[in-house]
Amino acid sequence: MSQGLITEFIEDMHNQSTSDPTEDEYMNNYGDSHISLIGYPRIEYEKDREEIIKYNDCKCCNRHQKNKVNIDTFNKTIYVDYESTNNEVKDCECDCRHNTRFIAYDYTDVYKYLCNNIDDSLKKSDSCVNMDYDDWLERCVDFKSQFKPLYCSKNAVHTFNKEKLLFTMYKKEVYYNRSISGSVMNYLYYTSYLVRYQVEDVEYIYSLELCDDEINLDYWHECNVYRVDVRDDDPETMVTNLIRLN
Repeated sequence: MSQGLITEFIEDMHNQSTSDPTEDEYMNNYGDSHISLIGYPRIEYEKDREEIIKYNDCKCCNRHQKNKVNIDTFNKTIYVDYESTNNEVKDCECDCRHNTRFIAYDYTDVYKYLCNNIDDSLKKSDSCVNMDYDDWLERCVDFKSQFKPLYCSKNAVHTFNKEKLLFTMYKKEVYYNRSISGSVMNYLYYTSYLVRYQVEDVEYIYSLELCDDEINLDYWHECNVYRVDVRDDDPETMVTNLIRLN
């Protein structure tokens, strides 16, 4: 595939589908507009919430009703594995309880990852700013100029507060770093989260922006420059903005 076609493909992949990026709720047709941390599964809270409800409606057997993750704890508490008991008869092959635990485990894994990024950033001087919540809320879904909008949701922000979630993703955008000829050399994905962060008995809420820097290897290969001459093609993630909300 020529570089022109590759660039065209990338731009088409990020094309707007139905909504206006100036609205409080926006989603384009980019398939990974939900949380997609490197090495972590794709997460869609509303969809996964419905899955938790569905699996809790299953009454397959008494054993699978015990220690099943429910809507009261999902993404509201850190999931801890339960020790299996070998004194119960395991004659039911239903996976309802296993599926709720699997989803909850993924969310806890991502939450810990976000908290670790906050920890690392707070160790650096001048890495965090304080901001009034109402002032932040007015601008939280605004997109940067020269960036392409992928997703934003004030509903996600309201759900985070109403349900007291551990975290949520509320905005995602992409920046194309181009060559002089206009070909995409690499793309920067900026994703913003709200995170409930605990320090001893004190709870803080942070807005955390992470940037995933991904090289367009096809561009460099066409230039006869390969990964050993450029850098590892694994995306690099960095904290680009951290705000503590008052």
